Amino acid sequence: MNLTALARHVPPAVLGWLTEHAPAALDPLARAVAITLCRWLLRDEGAADDADLRTELLLRCQRQDAALAAVVAALPLGRRWTPNTVAAPICEYLGLHGAERALRDELSVGESCQSQDAAA
Repeated sequence: MNLTALARHVPPAVLGWLTEHAPAALDPLARAVAITLCRWLLRDEGAADDADLRTELLLRCQRQDAALAAVVAALPLGRRWTPNTVAAPICEYLGLHGAERALRDELSVGESCQSQDAAA
């Protein structure tokens, strides 16, 4: 797990306490951060087709985290981002080896529920 990347998204006191007292809780925390980051990237149906939205994402990332900005910059252009598009790079960024499929599944379930809500 990449604790440096995780520290950019979790309050230092929380990360410090968990590292010292409950290290087993770090993996679920990192997975929750990964879900949040992926959902953020997938908002508005992904930014690959919208140059203005992609630029906004990059600028926001660069202010907060250059490594995350590099992940966003490497995402494909010209097609809608999906859970399959964003899960692997986010898992790599956070050092969540072996979590990609579970992350994709979690994101796909959320995407499916949103589609059903919109249709209702």
